[in-house]
This record gives sequence, C-alpha cells and structure tokens, in this order.
Amino acid sequence: MTTFTLVDANTGIELMEIEDGTILDYGKLGGANVNIVAHVNSAQGSVVFNFAGNSNYHTADAPPYQLFGSAGEGLLLGDLAAGSHTLTASPYTGLGGGGSSGTPKTITFTVADLVATTQADSIADFQTGTPATGWAYLTNIGAEIGTEANYVHLAAGTNNYIDSSNSAERTNTGGRPGVGVNHGQTYDGYSISSFQVSLEGQYYLTDTRIEQTNKNGGNGTNVQILVNDDLIYSFDNPATSESTFDTNLGYLKPGDDIYVAVGPKGHRGHDKFALEFTVAHAELTVVADYRDDFQGVSPKHGWQYLWNAN
Repeated sequence: MTTFTLVDANTGIELMEIEDGTILDYGKLGGANVNIVAHVNSAQGSVVFNFAGNSNYHTADAPPYQLFGSAGEGLLLGDLAAGSHTLTASPYTGLGGGGSSGTPKTITFTVADLVATTQADSIADFQTGTPATGWAYLTNIGAEIGTEANYVHLAAGTNNYIDSSNSAERTNTGGRPGVGVNHGQTYDGYSISSFQVSLEGQYYLTDTRIEQTNKNGGNGTNVQILVNDDLIYSFDNPATSESTFDTNLGYLKPGDDIYVAVGPKGHRGHDKFALEFTVAHAELTVVADYRDDFQGVSPKHGWQYLWNAN
C-alpha cells in the first residue's frame, strides 16, 4: 500500500491525498459524492478495508480499490460521522482477501465542520516598496521551480516587483512570467507570489482566478501551487480563457510558505496575466466533547455507551 486519496465518485477525479492527520471539511466537501481509494505499488488480487470498527468493512477485487463500493459508487462526505476515523487497507494476492497478505497501511483522519476566514488577499494586500506582512514576490533564477532555496526576491519598482534578468513581474492585479526554455533558459522562470502562514490550521486558496490579458497570441501559462517544497496542484491555463484554482492546501503550521507560481510554458510571449486569490484559514469547530456532553438517564444526541456482551 502506498497512499490514500479522496476522489469524486462521479468523475473519478482525485480531490486530495488523505494522510495521517488530514482533516476533511464538511464546508468544502460536505455535498460531494466521494470515495476513498487505496493505491498500491504493484498489482494485487484484492484490498481489504478495516473501517468503522469492522475489520472486513469492504473488499475490493479490482482497481481502483475503493472503500465505499465499486467505481462510480460513493458516499456523501456529510454522511460520515464527525470526528476521528481510522482506516486500514491490506493487500492480498488473491481475490476476496485470499492468498498471501502484503503490508497494510493505516491512517487516522478527521471529519469536521471548519469555519474559514480570510487571512490574505492577493489584490487587497498588495503594496509597493515593501510587501505586506507575510507576503513575498519571488522568481527562480537558473534553477527549477519547486525548491525554496532556488528563489530570489523580485526588486521593488514604482508600482510593481520585477527581476531585471528574467523579467518576471508581479503587480497589484497580476504580472508576467519570466523567460522560458524556448528563449535559451535552462528552466522556465516563474512569477511567484508567496504567503507565510502565522496560524496553525486548515488552509485553502479561494476566490481564485487567472487569465491571460492578451488573448491574441501566446501559448498560455503554467500554474503551480506549492506548500514549502511540496507541489499541491499544477495546471495549464489556456491563452484564450480564464481558470479558477480553488485548492485545499491541507493542515499547515506557522512558518509554512504557500506559493502561487505562474510560468511561461517554455515560451514567453503575450502572457501577461491577471491573477487573484485569497488565503483562507480554518480552525477546528468542536462538535462533540466526551466530558461536557455526558449526561445521565439518556445519552446526549449522537452519543452511545456500549459494552461487548459476548
């Protein structure tokens, strides 16, 4: 077993990786028909899921190895009980959990109702001279995107931030990528907006939009969303249309850096872009408390107290 991912059960599109400690938010995903897929690093006969206290909750005999039924089936995230859930997937060489067993993988994740508040706004926070607290405007010079050590600060201009060597630029409403590999560079130069978080919690990019301002030419741009050196999401924005990129960034801690990087897709021409996004932060909302919720005579709504009679 390698990883678990949350997928849209209707389309099969991966929504996010579920790691040990991941928080799944009702507010963002509660109306989605979802499934959890277990990924393996080699062909298997079957995968057995231990979930909700049932060691044989479901057995998947063919990929994608899904927790809630077969491909196309799923479960509304809102139907999962709030709180902590432990999931174990065990691979077997035979169908139906038969044959030899491989190494299982176990994660514990939380389903919660998070209330997100805006922590940063790419347009409202933009200021010239010196970036607002938490913000930095960067580019990668002679090195590949994806490693923080490769980034340098753009120099402050009159109403922008720009690098004189690769021309990467950031303005209050967007910017322009740096020079690309088709212009003699070893790596594409990216215009990078960075925000460093100061509060622990779940983070999202929201209210997002990118659009090439000159739609009469060029080949579009490449957008990469990273947290520290980890790539969260990457996509190509066509030259003739706009895209949104609302993204679940996961659970972050103070000092973590969020990067929104726009590159030239090899060729820097007609690729000045309009860009906007907000950084939203959410803390856990307590939905149940073992001590505070305890009451005699009959349990409070949602609680049960049990014992194994046999």
